[in-house]
Amino acid sequence: MRQLKITKQVTNRETASLDKYLQEIGKVELITAEEEVELAQRIISGKDYDMMNKALDMIRAIAFEPTIGEVYEGIVRGVQTYGAFVEIAPKIQGLLHISEIDWTRVKNVEDVLKEGDTISVKLLEVDKAGKMKLSRKVLLPKPEKEGE
Repeated sequence: MRQLKITKQVTNRETASLDKYLQEIGKVELITAEEEVELAQRIISGKDYDMMNKALDMIRAIAFEPTIGEVYEGIVRGVQTYGAFVEIAPKIQGLLHISEIDWTRVKNVEDVLKEGDTISVKLLEVDKAGKMKLSRKVLLPKPEKEGE
């Protein structure tokens, strides 16, 4: 039997679709709820190990909370003139601004990144609206300046 604690509030629609999915693959019980922050712990049990892992992946995607300073493997989902949108978790994207791609000046984003590329990025900031600012260059060695 596996257990996973959901540490983020999820919408009723997300919870309803998750419950329906989990009930199709195995038994699901709500065993605790902390009233202050409405945390829920669910026990998932079933006979099909692969389907249980899919259920856990779904829960992790819903409960995912990005952490500032963490490094993520992401997939480039869109390329614009000003940067690229990188998906660091299912349905969770941040902006990798053109100035954060490399230490050297990048003239054209598509010269460095293509849609579908997998890259490492560091989460620098999350603004009040929930928009994420990512950086790739902080993970690259900083070139020495000429004359040093």
